[in-house]
Amino acid sequence: VPDDYAYRYRTLNNTGSVSQTFTGAVTGAGALTGSGGLTLAVDKCTVAWTTVANVSTCTGVTSSVLSSAGVSTSPSIRYGAIAAGGNEYLRYKFAIPTAASYATFGNTTGTVTVAITGAAAAGVDRTAG
Repeated sequence: VPDDYAYRYRTLNNTGSVSQTFTGAVTGAGALTGSGGLTLAVDKCTVAWTTVANVSTCTGVTSSVLSSAGVSTSPSIRYGAIAAGGNEYLRYKFAIPTAASYATFGNTTGTVTVAITGAAAAGVDRTAG
């Protein structure tokens, strides 16, 4: 139904031994992810999201990682640099736009995949202690 949405919360961990810059590639499959259908927005919180009675809140500072973009456009997500052993606390919002046609998207399904990759900067002094 137009204006419906769902949140999904994830923690992005840099398990490597050096700082890395992370990006996400979004792909969709199914009628719901077609042009004019499902949108995606990503926010991050400076601390882990707190969930009480099925409602999640950020008790730190929230900032936008990706403003709303159509899944059909395969948007790129730039998470930025995460220090070795560091975390990003993410909230993904999947929504059906207000202007979405129920005749087109009603009773349809779709799958969204976010593939995240990290890359360490080249040419950095990695001399230990």
